[in-house]
Amino acid sequence: MKKNENVDVVTKKSQKEWFKNLLSKLRAQEEMVGFGLIIAIVAIILLVFLWFSLSKPVKDNLENYEVQSFIKAFLQYTTGCENAYGKLDMAELILFCEDENR
Repeated sequence: MKKNENVDVVTKKSQKEWFKNLLSKLRAQEEMVGFGLIIAIVAIILLVFLWFSLSKPVKDNLENYEVQSFIKAFLQYTTGCENAYGKLDMAELILFCEDENR
């Protein structure tokens, strides 16, 4: 009977070890599935942000036009400064100051 008891004990131990090994593998698989889900969610979020950023209307041409218009208007503004020919606009004043500093 001792042989049967030893066999039963060994069988029970090996069954417990096999079950623990199986559980650890299942946990590892669950962790891998969770990691995969996290990667998928992050990828979807990045795609949504990319889609929104690419679908915005292009305002560069309008803003560029506004900046150019402002610069042209600024350079044509007549200042209170005068020379022998009359009042100077900003473009002439900038050139005058540049010539004076040389």
